[in-house]
Amino acid sequence: MSHLRLYTLIASLALLLSACSGRAATEPEMIASFPVQHGTAPQPINPPPPAQFVYDASLELEVRDLERAAGRAVDLAYQYSGYLVSSNSWHSGDDQFTRLVLAVPAANFDSAYNALSRLGDVLNQHIAGSWVSSYPGDGWDVYSEITLLLDDPGAARPILFGGWRPLATLESAWSFFVTIFGFLADVIIWLVVVAGPFLLLAWLLRLALKRLRRTP
Repeated sequence: MSHLRLYTLIASLALLLSACSGRAATEPEMIASFPVQHGTAPQPINPPPPAQFVYDASLELEVRDLERAAGRAVDLAYQYSGYLVSSNSWHSGDDQFTRLVLAVPAANFDSAYNALSRLGDVLNQHIAGSWVSSYPGDGWDVYSEITLLLDDPGAARPILFGGWRPLATLESAWSFFVTIFGFLADVIIWLVVVAGPFLLLAWLLRLALKRLRRTP
């Protein structure tokens, strides 16, 4: 009888130990923990500034009146909220040159550049761009620089009383004559090519009708 009780006690202890070990195996065990962050993520102390793509240009023009073209260029810079940075003039043989460095807001670059290019005949041009840092609302505008080179090949020709330049006047008159003559030549060519075949056909029909009338 005592042996039976001993076996019963051992069996009960075994069942109790197996139940405890099974429950411990199914429950997860925390290895490490990290603090929980609430709210938005922290922002960098010095964020990168915004950037704007800014164009700079150099433009070479041939003009007929150097002083007038230079003055008009400065006026255009002021018109587009810019200003004159520097200017200098020099002679090379019979030609006179003036270089103007103009600054205009980057937002007005296209309009100012197109207006300046109409002051004369474009000989050379170059446009380059780069990223420039800018802070919105800081009161400073980003500017583009336009280097304008003006060339007057007739500046060294003789000037008579009243600022009269006979050679320049002769060249202007000749250019006007060539323009008018070229226009008239174009009109004649168009008439010959377009209306010529119809006129020839009408003449042939008229000639055929005359011959038919003469025949008895």
